Amino acid sequence: MKANPKLFEFVTSPYTATYSASGQAAVRFEGSVSHIFSINGYRKLCVEVASTTKTKSYSLSMGKLSGPTLGQRIADHQLADAKIHCYDVMGPEAALWLNGTPNSTDKVKLWVYLIP
Repeated sequence: MKANPKLFEFVTSPYTATYSASGQAAVRFEGSVSHIFSINGYRKLCVEVASTTKTKSYSLSMGKLSGPTLGQRIADHQLADAKIHCYDVMGPEAALWLNGTPNSTDKVKLWVYLIP
């Protein structure tokens, strides 16, 4: 089964990130029950995150992330530089975290594009 390209975008309506005491906010995408989303059937995952005064970087994990897990961080504190960064898909699931100012809320422009 070949998947269709898929775009999750928070550009027109920026994503509201609420940062924890450790300065992380898990991004929840449309159609996902949690912050973990399916990348099954895709070969590339591209991310663009625009930096703000409170959001400086992001982290991306891939693998089997729900239930019994086996995955890894693919990008850890990748600079939110408003440039497109593409990664080879490894595993059926992914999760994206924004890293920013602890105990704050921010509006962040970002998108994730899945390529079959």
